[in-house]
Amino acid sequence: MIQMCFYIRFQSQLRRIRPEVISDLENSAAQAIKNAGGQITWKGPWISASFEENNPGFWLDILIMLEAMFALLETASPELYGYTVIMGENLTDDAGARLMRALPTDSLGTGIWCSPPVQKALSPYILFDAPLNEEYSPGEGYAQLSHIRTFSAASGAKTYPLREKIKMGLKEGTVRKVLLVGPEFLGKRDGLYRFCRSQFKNPLVIRFGSGGTGLCCFSDAVNPALRSWLGLYADGHELEELDKLGAILFRERFQHEYPYYIRQKGRRFLSLLTDVYIRAAIAGTNTPVFILEDLQKADAVAGNMFIDLYRTLPHKKLLHIYGTWSTGKREDYHDIKQWEPVFPRILPLDQEGIPAPKLPEMPPELWEIAYTMGIFLRYFPASLLINLFEETGKKAASVRRAFSLFSHFGIIDFSDEPRLRMGDLIKKAEEVLGERKKPIRRLVRNCLLSWAEAEKIRPCFTMLKILSDLGWEKTDEFMLKALQMDIIHGTFGEIEKALGDGSFERILGQDRAPLLGFIYKTSKTLIHGGEKEIREVFSESDPEGVSVPGYKTQILMNRANYLLSVREIPAAITLIKEAIMLIQGQRDWLGLAQAYRLFTLASLSNHRMNDAVDYALFAIENAKKTLNFRELGLIYFYAAEIQFLIGNIFQAEAFALQAEEAAVSAERLEWAERIRFFQGRLRFETGRYQDALNIFESMRNNLSGYKQSAAAQTLSAWIYRSNIYLGNYAVEKPKMLIGEGLFFQLEAAYLTGDYERAVKYSELLLDILEDQKFLLIEQPDWEGAYTQCEAFIIPKSEFFFRMGSVFRALALCRLKPASEENKQEALRIIRRVVQDERLFSMDPNDAFYFFAYYLILKESDSGEIDMNTVISIAFKRLQRRANQIDNAEAKHSFLSLHYWNNALYLTAREHKLI
Repeated sequence: MIQMCFYIRFQSQLRRIRPEVISDLENSAAQAIKNAGGQITWKGPWISASFEENNPGFWLDILIMLEAMFALLETASPELYGYTVIMGENLTDDAGARLMRALPTDSLGTGIWCSPPVQKALSPYILFDAPLNEEYSPGEGYAQLSHIRTFSAASGAKTYPLREKIKMGLKEGTVRKVLLVGPEFLGKRDGLYRFCRSQFKNPLVIRFGSGGTGLCCFSDAVNPALRSWLGLYADGHELEELDKLGAILFRERFQHEYPYYIRQKGRRFLSLLTDVYIRAAIAGTNTPVFILEDLQKADAVAGNMFIDLYRTLPHKKLLHIYGTWSTGKREDYHDIKQWEPVFPRILPLDQEGIPAPKLPEMPPELWEIAYTMGIFLRYFPASLLINLFEETGKKAASVRRAFSLFSHFGIIDFSDEPRLRMGDLIKKAEEVLGERKKPIRRLVRNCLLSWAEAEKIRPCFTMLKILSDLGWEKTDEFMLKALQMDIIHGTFGEIEKALGDGSFERILGQDRAPLLGFIYKTSKTLIHGGEKEIREVFSESDPEGVSVPGYKTQILMNRANYLLSVREIPAAITLIKEAIMLIQGQRDWLGLAQAYRLFTLASLSNHRMNDAVDYALFAIENAKKTLNFRELGLIYFYAAEIQFLIGNIFQAEAFALQAEEAAVSAERLEWAERIRFFQGRLRFETGRYQDALNIFESMRNNLSGYKQSAAAQTLSAWIYRSNIYLGNYAVEKPKMLIGEGLFFQLEAAYLTGDYERAVKYSELLLDILEDQKFLLIEQPDWEGAYTQCEAFIIPKSEFFFRMGSVFRALALCRLKPASEENKQEALRIIRRVVQDERLFSMDPNDAFYFFAYYLILKESDSGEIDMNTVISIAFKRLQRRANQIDNAEAKHSFLSLHYWNNALYLTAREHKLI
């Protein structure tokens, strides 16, 4: 522990005659002490402070404090009668007073005095006068601060011997797209920047290997200085979009895999950034200049994305592009071939005759800052270094002073956005620091966890590896969350690799790895596997004796999810209840929304619609509380479908919009597409056929690639159906010859008057009926529109049996020449449908079945009483469904625009039911 005593001679008298001077001096001194981490105690004329030495870079903080105190006291000294600052170890108030009395009387003790250990620690930065001898005991060995050393940056010619060669090489010729290639730490960056700074203003710099190697490097390029400059020329909406997209890419900085959604955002960000930058440069009469650093470290996605963009970039002739590539051997140049479209010229450099940079001798506090900086630069861009150090409690002034000293020692290239110049510096720092590196690693990992908690960085398995390497004290909740995030996004390549090479257990711990491995396998299969794979995985028994509540909860919910998929509803409900009891005993557990969602689907499957609505609202409330947007998107989607089944299409549309918004916020493009498709279906079910067609066609042209073939077939089928109801009969038929595709062709044949073909298609449809015995819940199902909607309450085979039978009956009684046999068969078919005891009001086609019954009675010349009875039943069922809609405009659309509903409504009017 280091203590300091600060005393102003005749302070009480000065406070009366020069109050402003004393007040300003004391306040400024106190601020300098606090900036150095000092804890202040005011005792009469004394200011006492203590300092904890364990903070990284401690003596640099003390240096800056003493520098500030020295300047303050020098300025104020003409107004004072003397002052004393003493710094030493274990200085009590009494010891400080004795020391003060022992100081030389000729100067009244005026000055800053340090004990021998303090002098030793500060000797690299401060010159002291000769220490006091035994005559001044107990101040023996104390010395007065004489002056503070100044340091200049290392000699450019000595530190960067290739600087001039690089500058001259870049000036040669007319090609202004040049790649510097040579060994690492040769000064390529220095020479390139010296050249660019002498020739251009505001280059756009994309750095690979400084905080990342992928798409985040594009967003990192927009540092505060460039962002401010772009603001002078760019449109506000463009800047806002850049900021939003940049935040998304920044979050993915630990990823080596990217879902389609993120790749889309990356392309848009890079395209917008280059466009805005080039326009800003031209508007500011600057030459647009791109600098691409360490291209050998760029991941394949980021590298190819830039190359693809460059091929279509306008203003190529105006543009200068310079890059650096570090390689071990000249023979490795073939790796650069993919960059030939961007860099037609290579400037080769070699290390012949140039000695490798030597590691300097530095005091421990500088090694601490250098080590901290080196670790931060693995994960963050250099532009954030000051902010990151401040988050660890280090003042910006100390960090900037350290960077200035690093420039003097030649271990960094630039002090504004520095990069280490020596490959073995981190290893050397660890040797020098020994155990002192542990608190530094703790600071860095706490910073990473803080950024993850603030959702600036997406937790993932790679982050768990990083934290493990930094000596992380593992937490169950974060490990599970990181795995779940990779599973949800489909970025689990690193997990599979770790399972394969055995590092999974090392990273997650021997006691937790088996459970987390099981949760990973089951969760991943539910979200990404097919029916066969899901059944196979869940054929294994769940682990027993799980002591971690969060793990047990997830295991229960995964099993319940599977049981819902195979329609074992009672067993699923039992597990969901057990999971909810566990969740309620936990703190900050995110699983309650998922549990309520599963309860929602269980209630729906049991035809308990009111319970399903209530549980859906509980799930929405809990998902909102935890800002769990993926879960919020799913429950809004299922809540929308429940409202549709009930009949409240207006509320269904409202929930569907919220579902899409939440899915986009959660970066779940595959769910956003499935939800968007459902919105199109809702338009169709209310007779807004053109709106539905517009949605389906726009989606088909912009599919993300998730289950693209199945999605395209389903969309094509609904595009066909929408066109038929719009009267566009010459449209291409869907390729699906089963399920919806076949049914829609049957429906179209009837609507276009081709009754023979309708009968044929009905036979085909009824011949190939298969029950859907497995429901996908955690992933979008593109096998049709009914799979994640009506399928929960009506088996797929039953649904298509009813619709196929109805249209077969309608077509039979209209075949020419008319046949009594066909009419009687039609009546038998339709009566079997409407008299089915399983038919209930939640079937969206409930009223249609009875209207079809009426049409068949009419074609069969049945009695007026029978027709009146049946049309009355049909109309009541239509009214009951319409009355669920709590919006007048939506209700009007449902009744008057929908083809069959409007026909039924008009028929009811003819029969004086209205």
